[in-house]
Amino acid sequence: MNITPFLAKAFQELDNKMQGILNGTKIESIKETISYYAIAAAIASMIAAVVPGGGGLIAAAAQVGFLWATYVKINKTIGLSMTDETSKFLANAILTNLITYYGALLAGHIVASVVAFIPIAGSALAAAAEGLIGYTAIYVSAYIYIKLITRVVKPDGSIEIADKDKTSDIIKQIMAREDMKGLVKESTKQFKDAQKSGAIDAVKALKRCPECGTPYSEGDHFCSVCGHDLTKSNK
Repeated sequence: MNITPFLAKAFQELDNKMQGILNGTKIESIKETISYYAIAAAIASMIAAVVPGGGGLIAAAAQVGFLWATYVKINKTIGLSMTDETSKFLANAILTNLITYYGALLAGHIVASVVAFIPIAGSALAAAAEGLIGYTAIYVSAYIYIKLITRVVKPDGSIEIADKDKTSDIIKQIMAREDMKGLVKESTKQFKDAQKSGAIDAVKALKRCPECGTPYSEGDHFCSVCGHDLTKSNK
C-alpha cells in the first residue's frame, strides 16, 4: 500500500507528538499492518456475506476482531503501552461510532444481508458490498485510531483510558473534524488497487492465526500479536 495523503498527515502528527519516534521502517510496518488487516477483513466479510440474513452481522463481528489485531500490531510497532482490554474497547468504540454516525456503512450491511437472499447474483453482490465495507471499516478506523492516540498519548509512550465516556467523546470529535467522505474515497481507491495488484489473492494464500488473523511463517510457534499457540493449529 502506497503512502496516502490522509495517512501521511496522521503519521506526521503522531511523530511530532511522540518526539520523532517514527522512522521509515516503522511507518512502512504500520502501512503494511493496515493494508493486511483491511484486506483480511474484506476477505472475511465476503465469505460471511453469503449467509442469508445474518451475513452482515457476522461480517461486522469479524471486523471488530481484525480491528483489535490492527491496534495491537500498531502499538507494538511504535512501542505504545496498552492493555488488550483497552485495545478491544477502542476497536469497539471506534467501529460503533463509525457505523452509527456514518450510516453508509450500516446501510451497506443491511443491503448485503437483503440481497444475499437472491440466488447467485444476490450472493455475488452481497460479497462485493461486504468486501468493500470490510476493507473501509479497518482502513478508516485505523486512521481514526492514529489520530486518537496522537491526542491522548503521554510523553513516555503510555496511554490510559480511565474514562470511557470521555474517550468516546474524543472519537466523535475526531470524526466530526475529519473529511470522512474523502477518507472513505481514499479507502475505496486502496481497495481497488489491492484487487488489481493481486494483493487480495496473496493474502488469501497466507497462513493466518485462527485467533486474530495475523499471518505467520513456517516454524513459528506463537502468533506475534495475540500469542496463540500455532503448533496446535498446525496439527
